[in-house]
Amino acid sequence: ITLNTSINETPEKNSKYKILIIDDQTFIRDNIKNLTSYALKELELDGSYEIIEGKDGIDILKFIMEDQSQGNKIKIIITDQNMRYLDGSDALLY
Repeated sequence: ITLNTSINETPEKNSKYKILIIDDQTFIRDNIKNLTSYALKELELDGSYEIIEGKDGIDILKFIMEDQSQGNKIKIIITDQNMRYLDGSDALLY
């Protein structure tokens, strides 16, 4: 796994970057979270990232809006394409 240099940076003290995982199926979301946690641990980045999760495109918008007031800590978004209400790519257009 290769990470962009900006992703490899260490966040400010007492602060973690965030990885947002969005999928409407709990089983898939849990598996992506487990794989992401494992990769972060292997790369010795697990102390620098917090994984947050949601179930649809509405959650993407909610998390991004909250994140803007908290210093833009979301660095990675992993999203499902086909979800109820608002799919992943449409949510990211906003």
